[in-house]
Amino acid sequence: MRSRSRAKKWRSIFREARSEDPSAQGRQTIAAHLDVLETRLQGKSWLVEDYSLADVCYAPLVTVFDRIGLEDLLQSRPAVRAWVERLCLRPAVRDTAPSVS
Repeated sequence: MRSRSRAKKWRSIFREARSEDPSAQGRQTIAAHLDVLETRLQGKSWLVEDYSLADVCYAPLVTVFDRIGLEDLLQSRPAVRAWVERLCLRPAVRDTAPSVS
């Protein structure tokens, strides 16, 4: 009997998770991650002391926010926004960015 109530509870939780808008859920996940980056970048130019692989790995994601409708996520995170602007100026990032169509 107890296992049935537990199974019913889990089915309810999974049903609720599926009913949420996947786009909204994704935005929330990205926003939470950007909050972590905002804290990390306070008073710093790069994620690690100097421009590094850590920054390069983020470039394909964060430098296209303006093209995929997520630029508003940067507006309330000035340290992340400035970091993305610095990333876009790097030749390795700039020269390999997808073209604007």
